[in-house]
Amino acid sequence: MKYLLLATIVLIVVLISLCADIPNFPNIPFLNPPQPGTSGIEVSNEDIYININALPSEVSGGGNVTLIFQIKNKANYDLEDVSLNIYDPCVFNEGNEITENIGTLKSNRTITKSWTLTSQEITLTRDCKIKFALSYKGKFTFYQDVAVLTQSEYNVRLTQGTLHNIPIKSSSSSSPLQISLTFLEEQPLLDGTNSDAQINYAYTGSGFINISAGDVTITIPDNLQVSTDVCKGDYNAPSGGNLTLKESLKFINKKVSPSTCTFIAKASQPIDIKTLTLNANYKYTIDSSIPIKVKGTSTTTPQPYKSK
Repeated sequence: MKYLLLATIVLIVVLISLCADIPNFPNIPFLNPPQPGTSGIEVSNEDIYININALPSEVSGGGNVTLIFQIKNKANYDLEDVSLNIYDPCVFNEGNEITENIGTLKSNRTITKSWTLTSQEITLTRDCKIKFALSYKGKFTFYQDVAVLTQSEYNVRLTQGTLHNIPIKSSSSSSPLQISLTFLEEQPLLDGTNSDAQINYAYTGSGFINISAGDVTITIPDNLQVSTDVCKGDYNAPSGGNLTLKESLKFINKKVSPSTCTFIAKASQPIDIKTLTLNANYKYTIDSSIPIKVKGTSTTTPQPYKSK
C-alpha cells in the first residue's frame, strides 16, 4: 500500500511538469488559419440558381481576382443555349468582355465556371461592380379544362342547381414565365354560344424575358372553335384551328396587355370536357454584378471640392 501511494504521487508530479510545458493551443497558427476575403452573391428564379464568388474581394492595382460561378438547373427539363457573359469588367481584363457558351445544362445538374482577371494599376481606390449576364432558353406549359354542355343537359342542371358541380381544372409548369387563359364567362359553356377568353402574360425574377412571334402556341380542343377575329390580331391560325403568337410580346413592368380571344363552344356529348394546352418558349436573361474593391497607389484620400 505504501509503494502504491508513492507511485501515485510520482505520477501526479510528472503530469504537472508535462502540463507546464504545453503551449497555449489557441495561439498556434495552424489551428486558426486565415480566411481569404470573399465576396459572394446569389441570384435565382424558378429555372436556375447562380452562386458567384470573388476571391479575394479586395485587391491592389495590378493584382488578380478569381470569379467562380456555380450554376444549377432547377427545372425538370434541360435548359438550352445557356451562355455566360461578363460584359463590364470595370478595371479588370483590360476592359474586354468574356463570353462562355455553355450550351445545354441538364436537369438538376450543377456546373462550375471560373476566370482569373488581372486589374489595372490605378491611382485612386475604386469600388468596382463587375457586371455579368446569364441567358438561357426555357419553356412553359399551361393546361385548362374546357367544359361544354348541350342545351338539354344545361337546362336540367340549371333546374337542379348542379350546373357548377362539374370539376374544371387548370395547371401550369413551374417557370418564371406565367401565362394563363381564363374564360370571362363562368364554365361550363353552352353549346353553340360565343365565349370570350382572356390571356394574361407576366414573369418574375431579377431578369429580362424575350418572347418572339411564334413562341406561343395554343392547341384548341375539339369542343371549341376559333372565331374569325383570331384573338383581336394577336394570334393567327395557320392550320387545324390552333393559335400561334403573331408578334413579339412587349413587357412593361414584367407584364403585357392581355389578349382577348373569342371561341364558339361545341358539344359532341351531353357533358363534353376537353383540355386546352398553351405552350411557350422564351429566352431569359439574368443581369447582375459582383462587388470588388481595387486599391490604388495613392496614399492620400481625395477631398471633396469646395467652392470659394
